[in-house]
Amino acid sequence: MKQPLLLSLITLLFGLSATAQTQISILSTDMPVINDVLARKADTMTVLSPGPAGADQVWTMTNLSSYIINETTTVSAPSSTPYASSFPGANIALSNDGVSFVYMNINASTSTVVGASGDLLNFGTIFTIPFNPDILLHNFPRDYGSNFSDAYGWDITTSGASVNQPAANSVRTKRTSVVKDTTDAWGRLTTPVGTYDVLRVKRVDFSVDSNWFRLLPFGGYTFFSRKVDTAYAYTWLAKETKLAVAELAYDSLDHPKKFTWSLTPPQISIGLKEQNYSRYVEVYPSPANEVLKLNAKADLSKGEYQFSISNTLGQVVKSSTVFLNAESTVEIAISDLPKGIYSWNLKGKTTDLSGKLCVEH
Repeated sequence: MKQPLLLSLITLLFGLSATAQTQISILSTDMPVINDVLARKADTMTVLSPGPAGADQVWTMTNLSSYIINETTTVSAPSSTPYASSFPGANIALSNDGVSFVYMNINASTSTVVGASGDLLNFGTIFTIPFNPDILLHNFPRDYGSNFSDAYGWDITTSGASVNQPAANSVRTKRTSVVKDTTDAWGRLTTPVGTYDVLRVKRVDFSVDSNWFRLLPFGGYTFFSRKVDTAYAYTWLAKETKLAVAELAYDSLDHPKKFTWSLTPPQISIGLKEQNYSRYVEVYPSPANEVLKLNAKADLSKGEYQFSISNTLGQVVKSSTVFLNAESTVEIAISDLPKGIYSWNLKGKTTDLSGKLCVEH
């Protein structure tokens, strides 16, 4: 069975540049959050190459056709969707059309897809597909060279008419799949929107889809088809785009079939400062609730610092003067901040460090 919305979102969910090329790390705070509206465009006519793997690469993906598809993904609370009861483990839901939804769980260490529901086959029939096991999209932090293998699958039974098999009373479809995921490159990617510091992920999906049918409401099922397939996708991840900044999907013949890119522009305001802060200070937890902690590392100079938190519009919403020395910890009250994604900045006489944090209540 094909799931156009499901597969499109899964491949795109692998999702701060500086003036110099920077090796980034993707964290849970770089993932989509509730109320995000993420615009993208896709080209299904131009054949592109994924380019080389390795360190310090440059990719240019701007020579595209004029046949462009607009895509907009809305991120919602599962409780606001019609099928939330089937996915109790989800904490966000994504949709391109408000009819079909992909349900996910994103936490500090992993991002997984727990299932999908809606008119997934464009037949006008609602399908609900819980994944067992779930699909692992990310282990955090995701860095250059990181890799994992993952198994996922589903097993659903539906009426024959709902899958365009009216002679069958019911049809059972089962998928078993193993994924090989490798962060095989880092560098700079240029799309029609701009140039981003990125990690690139190569994802190979080895799947077996088996189908059975039952002609009458009683009796056993008869096996009628089995498809073995290997699917490839290359995904470029940037810290500012939530979903992938770009994705190149392949068809069943291993030919590039769709290039999708984000319309979120690159950010250049934090860049190198963000990459190096971890040797000087630890800012945790993330997600944070009532209190944010600043734990100074041994390399941080003793002294007075200005600590500020800014919202996604760049507006400073909290500012404090703190005194830090090696191995000291300072607490910042954040109970008054609405939940969401924020940037923090720690500035001293010779220090200027920045990063991101997530607030949840």
